[in-house]
Amino acid sequence: MKSICFIAGILGMGLLSASVQATPVVYNGTLGTTPVVMELDVNVDGRVESRYFTTPERVTHHINGQRSKQGQLTLNVDVDALENDDEADAEAKPTNSPVITLQPADNNGWQGEWRQGQGAPLTVVLSPVAPIATAGLSPFMQSLYQVSPYDYLLRATAEPVMVKQGVVNGYNVEWWQEPNAKISMFQLTSGYPAERLVALNTALRDSFWRTVLAVAQCEHSDDKVKISLLSETLISYVVSDVRDCGGAHSYMDVSPHILQVSNASWLTLSDLMWVDTSPVPDASAIPDAYLQDTLPTWLAAEFARLYPKQTAATDDESDDVCDYSSTEVWANAPWSLTPKGVYFQTMTSNFTSLCKGSGWEILPWDIVKQHPGRLKDLPGVVTTSDHAEPQLFSGTLGDDSIVLELNIDAKNSVAGRYFSTRTLHDRELSGDRHTDGQLALSEVISQKYRDEDDDTELPELTLHTVDNQGWQGEWRDGKGKTAKVMLHPLSVTAPSSVFMQSLYARSHYDYVRNQKAEPRQVKKEVINGYEVEWWQDPLSNVLTAQLVSGYTPEQRARLNAKLIDSLWEQAALFQRCEMFSNGKDVLSPEFSLRLLSPSVVSYTIDVDTMCADVGREVYTRASTLRSSDAKPLTLADILWVAESPIPDQTTGTKDSQYLDENFTDWLVELFSKRYPKQMRDDFQVDGETCSYGESASWGAPEWYLTPQGIHFLPEAMTGLAPECHNADWAVIPWDIVKQHPGRLKDLPLP
Repeated sequence: MKSICFIAGILGMGLLSASVQATPVVYNGTLGTTPVVMELDVNVDGRVESRYFTTPERVTHHINGQRSKQGQLTLNVDVDALENDDEADAEAKPTNSPVITLQPADNNGWQGEWRQGQGAPLTVVLSPVAPIATAGLSPFMQSLYQVSPYDYLLRATAEPVMVKQGVVNGYNVEWWQEPNAKISMFQLTSGYPAERLVALNTALRDSFWRTVLAVAQCEHSDDKVKISLLSETLISYVVSDVRDCGGAHSYMDVSPHILQVSNASWLTLSDLMWVDTSPVPDASAIPDAYLQDTLPTWLAAEFARLYPKQTAATDDESDDVCDYSSTEVWANAPWSLTPKGVYFQTMTSNFTSLCKGSGWEILPWDIVKQHPGRLKDLPGVVTTSDHAEPQLFSGTLGDDSIVLELNIDAKNSVAGRYFSTRTLHDRELSGDRHTDGQLALSEVISQKYRDEDDDTELPELTLHTVDNQGWQGEWRDGKGKTAKVMLHPLSVTAPSSVFMQSLYARSHYDYVRNQKAEPRQVKKEVINGYEVEWWQDPLSNVLTAQLVSGYTPEQRARLNAKLIDSLWEQAALFQRCEMFSNGKDVLSPEFSLRLLSPSVVSYTIDVDTMCADVGREVYTRASTLRSSDAKPLTLADILWVAESPIPDQTTGTKDSQYLDENFTDWLVELFSKRYPKQMRDDFQVDGETCSYGESASWGAPEWYLTPQGIHFLPEAMTGLAPECHNADWAVIPWDIVKQHPGRLKDLPLP
């Protein structure tokens, strides 16, 4: 009988990192007449460590071998991995394992044969697998494709399914399970801004698949995922299971995972806490002496002070007693975050020991904060979510089916909206909740869009609760017409496509409205050598782009998520205008890709509308993303014209603010020299004097990148001179930009 030992799923209290190696290439083809998928990982030294599966059985066979000087691959099938035999069955194994020989073929393919012993050989023909368009995949399968195209093809018929929903610390979560390994992971559906929800859920899915693929190498059981903390700044959960990888011992694997909400990055303990001298070294450079001696010695002393009863020595001298004064108990102890503090799960290699984590081993937050780690400015380590979440209902208003959203704040003010499932047009609601719980709501329409002689009162809704869940009541218009209203809670299930997943994270209400009108691809083109697909929202007709080549799969996934967000940002502007104007005015944002390069992606959303009480409104929302991680860049990342050092980005200054108060004067002076005609006081565009020479025009300009340089847009001139907004001449050429490098001095620029 095999014994079981504990292993913490973290090394150096950080995350495991993969070894650097050549990128595997995935092929499909035939083995004899059987369809096969093979991944070949040919290292620089000629070693080959690879795998394959046939589509009828979908079981991975591991292969390894060598590439000859002539380029031939000779690969041996790992029979042990193939048959997963017990030691007692060793004599029954075949003496000759299968051998695959492959020669390079046309179009970067391979051809050869599969042979076992004296049996007849089988012909092998392989071709590289073409890139898969991920936009139509479910979020989980899209994440798996980014992690491993081979495993995506292997598991294409076994997508994760949602098995339950719940609420953790005020945050709505869904639990999804992989049907074969029976391993689960949660997805967040509320409580964080839409953009952060997308990034956090992407990181959680990525972690989920890496866990699934790791346990696929071994027998495992009793897999558990426990959420230990959801807060505004940090997310903590622990994955634990028992694994048997064929050795003398099974082992308990405990893998904590901590996410920073602001950027969906994984944290180590040294990011949060450091008990040695400063500065804190990089996570990869923390000395073993700190992990094996300094930290565990400090923890042993601190826990003895905090919990004298639990850590007190006993007279029992057996091996089963847990000696909390021993550094072994605390060295490499898996840690996780809780509302009370950092929990260290004590464990030793002796499975029979009582050091199995009793639950009291929590280092309180007030002590943690006395020993800050690398992220000294991490605010509010533990907070709870106290903001109101919109509630969604479906039902009827008279004979019409409607969907209604209510948001009731702590002061009993109510904001809401509803749409008819027939017309899909929004109506805005505003009102109050009375002391008896009744809602008194009025429809909201801008006075600008009502006839001057129309003094009819706008429609009102009066609602009261039904069984503390639904609502019922009456709708009444200004002419006395009434209709009965019946509403019940609407449960919304997670979508499958990546576009709808983004909208779902942003707004369940908008997602329901768009369920039968998903974005569709309308054209495809090549821009600056990059293949681009254009997708359109059928309800608003706004567009966005999706990148299908030119970047790594991981980069495309992150960039495309941002671009999808821009689609729903435009759609929200459209819907807001339609609701504001009672359908009498239309806002049509225009999306433009301004620059695609290996290092950056820059785009704009241009808006020109009359949908405002002040009249015509013209403005631009510009974004520039770093290609490597889709991080939004600030102007100071690219351009810095002051003599003072560039302030660190963690100063708390908003991204849109430039951190040099003299920048406007510098910009006006530069433009006056380069563009004297446009900067004259009498310069006009379409008969409008633009006053480009005034500093006020460039106080807080929008900017984006182009192949020529940085294009600046003057500060919004709403109702004054919208014709002046574009200023297509206002470009700082790249040769000047490069004379004033910003924070990211190593960022390649055009």
